[in-house]
Amino acid sequence: MCVSWGRILPGQHHLCHHHPDASEFYVVVSGTPIVHLGDLTYRAKPGDGIYIPRGTTHGLTNDGSENVDLVVGVSKPADWQFVPDE
Repeated sequence: MCVSWGRILPGQHHLCHHHPDASEFYVVVSGTPIVHLGDLTYRAKPGDGIYIPRGTTHGLTNDGSENVDLVVGVSKPADWQFVPDE
């Protein structure tokens, strides 16, 4: 597993994509991003945990005025694939 810290600045969008060989999770630490997960789109808040199964299209949009900080984890420690979906 690979775990890291992520930050999305106001106005930024993390490209919708999927990983054919790894699952992922986000834990929202601060901010209220829009989460794109498969066919769903919803607003997350601090403390929310989002599980992203392998192969599921996902991305984040920060349409707010504060940074979005996240803990991000991927189920493979290295060599996982990033496939853009937009």
